[in-house]
Amino acid sequence: MNITEIHIDGFGKWQNKTFPVNPQLQVFYGENEAGKTTIQKFISSVLFGFATAKHPAEQYLPKTGAGYGGSLTFTVDDAQQTQYRLRRTSGKNGGDIQLINLTTNQTMPPELLNQLLGPVDRTLNDATFNFDLSGLQLLTTVTQPELMANVQRVGAVGSTSWIELAEQFDKDADDLYRPRGQKPALNQQLTAYHDLQAQLKAAEAGYPNFVKRQHDILSGKQKVAQLGDHIKELTSKRDELARITQLWPVFEKYRDMSGGLPDVNEKLITAEDYADFLKLQTQREQLMQTSVRQVAQLKDQTTETPQEVQFYIDHQSAFKSQAASFDQIETAIHERQYSRQQVAEQSDERDQIVTKHRFNAPWPTPLSDSEYEQVSRLTQVGQQQVTNGSKTREQWLMMGVGLVLLLLGLIMSSGVKWLFVLLGIAGIAGGWFNVFVWFRAQQAHGTVATKESSISELTQRHHMAGFPVGTWLALQPDIQRLNQLTDQIDSLKSKIQQLNADINHFFEGYQFAETQLPLTNLSAADALLKARQYTSAKELAVATVQGQSQQRLQLIRDNSDLQAKLSEITTSLQQVMQRYRVQAPNDFENLYQQQLQLADQTAERRALGNQLTPAWLAKLSSYQDIAAVDQRQAEVTTNLQSDIEQRDQVQEDIANQQALFARQSEDETMPILRQRLANMETKLVETAQQWLVNRLSAQWIDGALNAASADRLPAIVKRAQTYFATLTLEHYTKIEFINEALTVTTSQGTVFDVTELSRGTAEQLYIALRLGFASVMADRTAMPLIIDDAFVDFDRHRKHAMFNLMKELSQEVQVIYFTADAGALSTFDDNQITEL
Repeated sequence: MNITEIHIDGFGKWQNKTFPVNPQLQVFYGENEAGKTTIQKFISSVLFGFATAKHPAEQYLPKTGAGYGGSLTFTVDDAQQTQYRLRRTSGKNGGDIQLINLTTNQTMPPELLNQLLGPVDRTLNDATFNFDLSGLQLLTTVTQPELMANVQRVGAVGSTSWIELAEQFDKDADDLYRPRGQKPALNQQLTAYHDLQAQLKAAEAGYPNFVKRQHDILSGKQKVAQLGDHIKELTSKRDELARITQLWPVFEKYRDMSGGLPDVNEKLITAEDYADFLKLQTQREQLMQTSVRQVAQLKDQTTETPQEVQFYIDHQSAFKSQAASFDQIETAIHERQYSRQQVAEQSDERDQIVTKHRFNAPWPTPLSDSEYEQVSRLTQVGQQQVTNGSKTREQWLMMGVGLVLLLLGLIMSSGVKWLFVLLGIAGIAGGWFNVFVWFRAQQAHGTVATKESSISELTQRHHMAGFPVGTWLALQPDIQRLNQLTDQIDSLKSKIQQLNADINHFFEGYQFAETQLPLTNLSAADALLKARQYTSAKELAVATVQGQSQQRLQLIRDNSDLQAKLSEITTSLQQVMQRYRVQAPNDFENLYQQQLQLADQTAERRALGNQLTPAWLAKLSSYQDIAAVDQRQAEVTTNLQSDIEQRDQVQEDIANQQALFARQSEDETMPILRQRLANMETKLVETAQQWLVNRLSAQWIDGALNAASADRLPAIVKRAQTYFATLTLEHYTKIEFINEALTVTTSQGTVFDVTELSRGTAEQLYIALRLGFASVMADRTAMPLIIDDAFVDFDRHRKHAMFNLMKELSQEVQVIYFTADAGALSTFDDNQITEL
């Protein structure tokens, strides 16, 4: 487990804070009260649960209103290097847990955390993977049993509760008995028992018969004891014979196998060859199955083409030729429809013009520009003739008045005669000018009259009969529009005629498919739509048929390739089998199974041998067969029954003697003393049994933990020796457990008990043991190694050696180091340091 990120919502002084963590070696540097220990406690709390209200100093409740808790992001060392985020917030039983698999983005059950942590609980974590200066300094004050308990915690997973239980058993035993004690219960009972014995002995001195009978009773008890010992021996022998009877089938099987197992083949099939055989055989079977499927698919795809599709395929070029004109004919149909609509609209407009002016056929035609100018002049001359007729009379009158005024002016002698003369001259001149103009107009009138024949010609040419010349110019716009509409209608009709020919010619191209595609009674648009749909449908059907043909061809090719591959694999398979002189796959498999059976039988014989120790083998071998065992068992059973009956008889005699002894007693003191002594014996036995149970239980637990520790201690001690030598600069080279005592040896061969070491060296020894355990357990439970400023008592050289050892260990387990030593930072890389 490698922690990659720490996020604190609220824990102690930290609120809403995220710390990225180097997955190998992370150093958190900060001065006192910077929050280093808070982060250390946060990691442990998220992994193993928050402290309860019974331990408020360990809770680290937020100082502000921030939420209590946070999360750890870590990676586990599995095949996928799975990344998880463990979030723990305030709640019951150590807090509420949310575990998310960031690799698959799934929320996992909280129980998965226990699987990820493995056997590590808070106690084991604090005893091995998580330590600080106070934990190291505590080592220098512990006793040898306490030190061994610490070693047992390191060497045996989950041993803490057993150590506590053993200590309780020892305490309970000491409360019952101490060799030099006076207050323990068993010490007081022994003292009282000896006092009662003395009193009883004094009372018995006056009773010779009492003493004799007592001697007889004691002799009987000795006889009972001897018989009891013999009964125990016979019982043990009976149990031994019962065990021999139980083991006899195993022994017989083991003995039968002792003669050796025959060779299956001179050359054993290797695991690699068998794996190749299985792989090739599997591939061969898969290829054969695939070949069968391909042949089945070829059979399924062998179907006839439908008649209508085959007709289309036979005439596909003709259909495609027709289909190439689809868009062109569709455009022609739309143009014809549009042209017909234009003809109708323009015919309506032309009819309106004809009706408006009542034109008769042939309809008037428009004037040319020169003709239009000619008609315009003729129209103007006609108007002037009417006007000039009235004005001529006026001009002649004006000349007469002017002549009269001139004559009056000539005959007058007054000063105004010149006025009359001038007026008369002006009147005569004005009248003369107008008369001159009139004569010119008469001449012009004579020219127009000469061209009246051209008007008649224009009338006939342009079909204007019945229309006054004066209206011709006004009619010209409508006549021009009429002529334009006529030309356009004629052009459209010609176009429609051509479009009809093209459309009809197109549909004549489908006469060969009249039975498959009847279009006779449909409109051109519907016929074209039907032809399009028919062509699309049949093209799709042809593509399907062709696709099936391609698939069938591809299947044939694939099957050919598959057969070649099958032949190649078959050849490789035969080469593997020929190495072992086997021809058929079944024979090869049978040969391998025989070899496996041989291996199983060998393993079974070895397992049987493990059940039969040399002592049991010797005992079992002393009997020829099971009948001899049964015979001996019957003998022992008979002897045992006889001794039991004899013991019962002696016990009955003792009881009778004791009854007589009681009746013959003249002094009631002796019975009372005996009863008190018997009662005290009962109490002594009960108390001694309880003391023995407690003492043996403690010794059994201690022995079991030592055995469990010894199972891992060799590897742990070997690693610890290397680390301890590094930390002490090769001064100490060996760590040993002698009579359950921890000792170290210098490079000169001097042996020291751990209690003889200096505090700094003892701390380094304890660190070496912890690091040894952490590195040995890395392949099973790789927990981060968390160290909180634990090297204060190290000198400069050993501290530097410790830092180098941390770097070396970070290649196997993650190391998180908290320190207030600024001088240590130069030893680490910048990407490994976080300053708080």
